Amino acid sequence: MSENSNGGSSVTLSKANIVFVRAHCVGETNLLLNPMTPEVLEGLRTKKPQPKDTESAVVQVCARKLYVDEDGNMGIPTDNLFSAMVLAGREVKLGGGKTKVSTATGSKLPGFCNIVGQSLLFTNRRKGTGMVSVSKGGRDFEHEGKGTVSWIADSRRGVMASGANSIAVNISRPRITEWEFDVILRINLSVESVTQQVIADVLQAAGRTSGLGDYRPSKKGTYGIFTVESWEKVRESDVEAHTSECEMRIGLDVIETTKPDEEVERKP
Repeated sequence: MSENSNGGSSVTLSKANIVFVRAHCVGETNLLLNPMTPEVLEGLRTKKPQPKDTESAVVQVCARKLYVDEDGNMGIPTDNLFSAMVLAGREVKLGGGKTKVSTATGSKLPGFCNIVGQSLLFTNRRKGTGMVSVSKGGRDFEHEGKGTVSWIADSRRGVMASGANSIAVNISRPRITEWEFDVILRINLSVESVTQQVIADVLQAAGRTSGLGDYRPSKKGTYGIFTVESWEKVRESDVEAHTSECEMRIGLDVIETTKPDEEVERKP
């Protein structure tokens, strides 16, 4: 610190060492999506619960729970992955010390690592119409439906607490069997003990122990597990071409079924 021309002290700021990395992640187990729909959120805001939908077919109910961007591309919100990374930070140490990236009450991760963009689009998406599989009586048939990744309308028995008792409920969710995505990470290597290896370890742990979607490992389930298959440094000028600034919304608008709606069902 030195004295400036006004007699005060000047401050020297070191330039942050920022790097951008693109990681390619591939799902190892099925992904179950079950976000809170806008209707349910509105009911929470107004304290007026929305009436239960007993008219729509299972495939329609599931379609409303898919994440899509304004162009209809399917994926997941960036926030979902970052939350998984924060949780996984409990398993990763900073450098060779004893300090963990995250604890039960907080995390250092946001201070030196961020995900670029609002959405993580599936990179195994197909062009045009995707196929929607629906299980019926132990066999599958397919629906022509909008969507850039094939998915299955999954309907099964669940249990919900009701006072001192538990009651059986139906849970209908889209299940994606094949999924992969690219994520661009902005890493500040100026922070002490932060290295690319630390962040790579956090992302790998997120795929293994946190997971994504419903019934993931952090919820004692086996769905939403993924692995990091590649890791490469990219130029800042190339980042924009590989990220989506579009926010994900919930729900496909139209599904054209090829079987009677009332026949769509799945055994528990």
